[in-house]
Amino acid sequence: MHKEIFDFNQISGQDDFFAQFSQRFALAANSIHDLEALWLAIVCRRIPLPLEIVFTNLTRVAQRRYGALILLMENAEEELEGQFEFNRG
Repeated sequence: MHKEIFDFNQISGQDDFFAQFSQRFALAANSIHDLEALWLAIVCRRIPLPLEIVFTNLTRVAQRRYGALILLMENAEEELEGQFEFNRG
């Protein structure tokens, strides 16, 4: 299983996360511009699966700030049943 780590000490905001996600998975620039586009990229398998995504350096403040993003990743993990794992390291 391939692993991608997103370090939230290196992410300045949700738009920056979307840009990094797009770049890492060679998606068209600006194709991931909101949570819905991110959801579709994951569940419609526009990224290579199986895959583990890890979020690191998430403070309590960051967990609140990125709560919807975290929830999306948790839901994707349930939706893709073993093909997609999400962890906070």
